[in-house]
Amino acid sequence: MNLFTGHMAADPDPLDAEWEACLRRLRGNGGRLVLVALGTFLSARDDVLRTIVTGLLDGTRDVSVVVAAGERTAALADLAGDRVEVARSVPQRALLDHVDAMVHHGGGNSFTECLRAAVPAVVLPFSSDQFSVARDAERSGAGVVLDPNTLASAEVPAALEAVWATLEPRVSGLAESVGRRGPRWAAGELLAAMGARVSRT
Repeated sequence: MNLFTGHMAADPDPLDAEWEACLRRLRGNGGRLVLVALGTFLSARDDVLRTIVTGLLDGTRDVSVVVAAGERTAALADLAGDRVEVARSVPQRALLDHVDAMVHHGGGNSFTECLRAAVPAVVLPFSSDQFSVARDAERSGAGVVLDPNTLASAEVPAALEAVWATLEPRVSGLAESVGRRGPRWAAGELLAAMGARVSRT
């Protein structure tokens, strides 16, 4: 028996009071909220993180940013302010239910978690399977792809404007489709299949 489970993104825990207050502050200073996270390893590319954040701050007045900076938090601390939260780590799955877009590296988890939460993405693939994920995001209409190694700050707000203008409705439809599958659906199907098998023996 083959079973296509779809996404395996777990449901997020709720945000704690500190993060809720942070998001209220950011929303108050910039209408749309963007999550920027390049994964544990690639957060070392603080040059790319800085390009993304400065591009968003300079390119639009109605955007605030949450940045997962990992070990480079201190190097990016000067970016923190009314419209930017720089954190060592973030509750990504929970935050995705509260943001308008995500900039990520094309990790499998980020891709499927964005789909679950109906969040369009700007994908910056660096290596390995990230290029395949980026292509899937582009092909499905879940995001747009930029080259992180040649990234100019002006490209980021332009890409997000394109995402919001053209992809938001598409991503909502994808999320509905994705929501029909996943961990709970798969568990139910497996239990049903095992029950049917036991009853036949």
